[in-house]
Amino acid sequence: MTLDSDFSYLRQFFERPICQEVASALKNGAELAIQVGADSYALVKSSTGIQLLPRAANSPDITFCLGDNLPRQLHELTTNDVSELGMTLLSWMFNQHPHSQLKASVHLGPTALFTRGYFSILMRGGSPFMQYLSQKGNKSWLNSLRLFQKKK
Repeated sequence: MTLDSDFSYLRQFFERPICQEVASALKNGAELAIQVGADSYALVKSSTGIQLLPRAANSPDITFCLGDNLPRQLHELTTNDVSELGMTLLSWMFNQHPHSQLKASVHLGPTALFTRGYFSILMRGGSPFMQYLSQKGNKSWLNSLRLFQKKK
């Protein structure tokens, strides 16, 4: 994959109405880091929605590290169902194949995760997503998210 195609795939994915709707729960100014190999992007929330920028995040709330197959796989997802999208993303967190794995590091404490809208995003997945989470067990998905480790 090239920098241009990865960025293009990711930008098109985040511009989808489903992504914009889910991200509407975030506070304006929220910034996430998206890393694919050595390439870094910033996903920034503003009053007009989320936007992927071709630069490293300045002070990310969360860093997502994507296996090099994931930009294309995100681009190819056809679902408009929030639960299904959430379950797909979470399944990639449990994937052991490095080219198709999603890793996340949270740089905020629990209170900030609530006040900035991140837990609201989880709730938008509804009952099917919550059932999927409970099947995976709280400990395993919390460990996958590397919650509360405040890595910078």
